[in-house]
Amino acid sequence: MDRNPFSEAEIAGRLVRVRTALAERKLDAAVFASPENVFY
Repeated sequence: MDRNPFSEAEIAGRLVRVRTALAERKLDAAVFASPENVFY
């Protein structure tokens, strides 16, 4: 894949949501393994 299909704003928003969810659960990391989540 040469180019990410998502805009920078979309990626930033998704990162904020993941980081918020991790912080709420007091987790330091997340592992995304399925293709649907890897390309998320």
